[in-house]
Amino acid sequence: MADESNRTAFLEIQSRMIETTAKLKQVQNQMRTKEGEKKRAYLTLEELRQLPDDTNTYKSIGRTFVLEPKSVLMSEQEQKLKDSENAIASLQTHCMNCTSRRVLDSEGDASCDDYVEVNSGVKVAEFCRLGVLIDGERH
Repeated sequence: MADESNRTAFLEIQSRMIETTAKLKQVQNQMRTKEGEKKRAYLTLEELRQLPDDTNTYKSIGRTFVLEPKSVLMSEQEQKLKDSENAIASLQTHCMNCTSRRVLDSEGDASCDDYVEVNSGVKVAEFCRLGVLIDGERH
């Protein structure tokens, strides 16, 4: 009887570990994508700053290039940079808070109820709600 309950507990821990690992990889991939977007926006912004104000600048829309003022392109790149930084910061802080504080109980209710949904649609709270079992106790 005790062996069966230990086996069941082990299988539950194992399945949660697999789920947690998959969610963690999704979040890491999303963070990597956001880092790439941030870097691209930063480099584009730096190149735009070097151009004189009267330079004709073009925005790529699909296969078409549309003439846009330099100021419009710069503001778009600044916004992309800020959005990427905010998304990365919220992903990092939210997951760090959830995993380091171990605030989850057995029903999955937590102080981490609010979730961060970034452009790809990954819900960080889903990752945080998985919980962690340590020595047979949920933390």
